[in-house]
Amino acid sequence: PLPPSSIPVTKSERVKIDGVETDFFVQFFDDRIFLGISQIGGKLGNFLLATRFEADMDVQQLLGIHDVYLEIVAKQVLQQLKHDTIILGISLDRKRGTERAMMKTMIDHVVSMYNQEMNSTS
Repeated sequence: PLPPSSIPVTKSERVKIDGVETDFFVQFFDDRIFLGISQIGGKLGNFLLATRFEADMDVQQLLGIHDVYLEIVAKQVLQQLKHDTIILGISLDRKRGTERAMMKTMIDHVVSMYNQEMNSTS
């Protein structure tokens, strides 16, 4: 078995947002934070690494199709977190998932889950 410090703390939730089932995941590893947003039955098709530097942010596409919109989402999520590096896994319903109000709700929800876990572990 793995030592307890290497087992990630995991939280997941399924929420219906404007009629679309959306799965959220938050995992705290020793060296990284993994956040997931899926509107495709819990499946994640794109993985991005978002890093904050002093006055800038960088987003790298790790897996999946390069999508500038998803890079913007990753930056918006990272702006609201205490960590400087996250991995974001994301798959959206292309017919609805890119609607501005829905995306704001999704970002707010995953950030809220992150904050709840940060508060419960401190």
